[in-house]
Amino acid sequence: MKMNKYAFFALSIMIMLAMVQPVLGADYNAALELNAQTAASCPIEDTMITATIKNLGTDTDRYTITSDSDWITIGNDIITLDAGRSKTFALWIKPAIDAEDGQYAITLTATPDSDKDQKYEDSMDFAVLKCHGVEITAATGQIDACIGETETVDITLSNTGKTEETFILTSTTGTFDTDRLTITSNGEKTATLSIPVAKSKETVTINAQSTTSYAAGTTEVEVISEGACYGIAVLNITPQMTVCEGETANIVLTAKNTGYKTETFTLATDTENAYFNNEELELESKEVAETYLEISTTNIDIGDLDYSITINSENAQDTAYGTITVEQCYTVEIIADKTETAVCPGASTGFEVEIKNTGKKEDTYVIAANKGSLSDTEITLDAGESETILLVIETGKTDAEDTNILLTINSERTEDSKEFIVSMKEFDTCYGLSVTSDSDSIFAEELKGYLYTLTIKNEGEFEADYTTTIDGPKWTTVNPETLSLTPEESTEIYVYASPEYDTAEGTYKIKVTVESNQGTIVEKELTFAFKSEETVAPITGQVTIADDTTEEPQDTDKEEKEFPTNILTAIIVGIIIILLIIFGPELLKEDDEDKKEDKKEETKKADKTEKKSTSTKKAEVKKEDKKKAETKPAKTETKKDTKKKAEVKKAKAKPKKKAVREERKEDIKQILDNI
Repeated sequence: MKMNKYAFFALSIMIMLAMVQPVLGADYNAALELNAQTAASCPIEDTMITATIKNLGTDTDRYTITSDSDWITIGNDIITLDAGRSKTFALWIKPAIDAEDGQYAITLTATPDSDKDQKYEDSMDFAVLKCHGVEITAATGQIDACIGETETVDITLSNTGKTEETFILTSTTGTFDTDRLTITSNGEKTATLSIPVAKSKETVTINAQSTTSYAAGTTEVEVISEGACYGIAVLNITPQMTVCEGETANIVLTAKNTGYKTETFTLATDTENAYFNNEELELESKEVAETYLEISTTNIDIGDLDYSITINSENAQDTAYGTITVEQCYTVEIIADKTETAVCPGASTGFEVEIKNTGKKEDTYVIAANKGSLSDTEITLDAGESETILLVIETGKTDAEDTNILLTINSERTEDSKEFIVSMKEFDTCYGLSVTSDSDSIFAEELKGYLYTLTIKNEGEFEADYTTTIDGPKWTTVNPETLSLTPEESTEIYVYASPEYDTAEGTYKIKVTVESNQGTIVEKELTFAFKSEETVAPITGQVTIADDTTEEPQDTDKEEKEFPTNILTAIIVGIIIILLIIFGPELLKEDDEDKKEDKKEETKKADKTEKKSTSTKKAEVKKEDKKKAETKPAKTETKKDTKKKAEVKKAKAKPKKKAVREERKEDIKQILDNI
């Protein structure tokens, strides 16, 4: 027994130390890890990797994620984590278009709000690849010809990239037999350039541009002539451009009269819905003029649109080629975590709806719903931006059918819609009420006060206020008349029947009505029979006969109190430590003393019992003699009485010190139980 108490004392100390530790203070620490140590991509191509941050501390902390590279885009740069929690987030690496191929070190840093000077970092190696490239060479660097003649030169393109690509060929003078070449990786193809000789010396610049990447190349051919001719050249046109669907592409055209005489040139294109701001250009010798072509994409399918521009006169002609990529830039999406919900009649509900601009351009949206109300009806969002609005639906107490709501969002170039459903719950499920009683009938033979006990239970989903009324003899009352109940809560009300002295015999009906502020009404009928011959159902529950001093029932429910956990724990642990330090050794010592005192008490008890037995016998002999001498009988003390007196004496003789020790033990036990 002694060893068990020491073990209990040691175990208590261990438990208290474990409980105190969480109160000592918060510890902040974290770990940041990139989930890839190496990655590679071509310039202007996105590569997604993930990273994980974990809160290794004991308290909640918030972290700001940054990088030392301009190529990094972080999906979620502000992260809040509870103790022991982790979060994986995405980041994108997009090398600049002019990034040289080679190895680069990229570092990711997490800075906690708890300590701005603390940094958690991780690094990785990133390789920039030479994925796209083109080399362009001319079969000859110089052409000798007369003005007015047309000379040709072969232009060879080599794809030095890693993927197949299509290249558009342009030149400051002349036309190609094909302006577009598709070449596999490490392959090459040749196109023929026809150059009209227009002046004594001219440098022809030939350009090759990929339609899908940044790969581009250039070369030059010198054209030397001895005489003057008529001529025209398209000096500049954008070979590739991207336009959003529904917008107008503006193509700038630069033309030069390469001849020695003034001429009028006519502009034409092979594309529909296209308009030149000037369809004719009058150019003097060597004069350069600029015009532009507008192409509407309203009725053009998504994808690439190839076009050509031709400028000619009676004596000269030139043609330029280009491609317009038509994209869907205006899209929107309605996102909702739920599209269906159930609600009680008369209640309101709502849906949180996220409106996201999934396009590439800013757009303004008009939001509408065929039912309900919206927190916003018009919003403007940048590309990729989203905003959450609230759709609120109000219902009536008499509504029973499901409600279908159509939410629509429209802009000038796009639209989206989503349907929401609000289903109605059963009225009784939402606002249910039950009234029961232990006894519906009382049979009285006397004119006294009687109580009916009724139990009211809120079987609905909402807190409700109730009003109780009674319809019966004037000597009946109900109490309380008003009350409030939370869902599933019940309480008792009392109907008091106190017949007056002149109440006639008979059976009386008492109707109790309970009505909630939500529209629920329940009626309960009771019977009171006073010396009536009419058959009355027997009393099945407890009936209280009341008098004038009957008190109203009191609510004995006690609200549970909640205390701050950390502070309360610290206080209780401190009290326990003090009690165990002060009284622990004493309790162990006093238990041994208690055993010794108990043995002494038993010995004393035996001696006293023996002495009392002897004295009892002597007293009985004396009383017997006295009984004989006297005429009235005297009461003899029995052994049972003697034993009882001895026990009383023993109880009175118990040391107060032991009682105090027992009381201390009980106090400590109660404190431990409360923990």
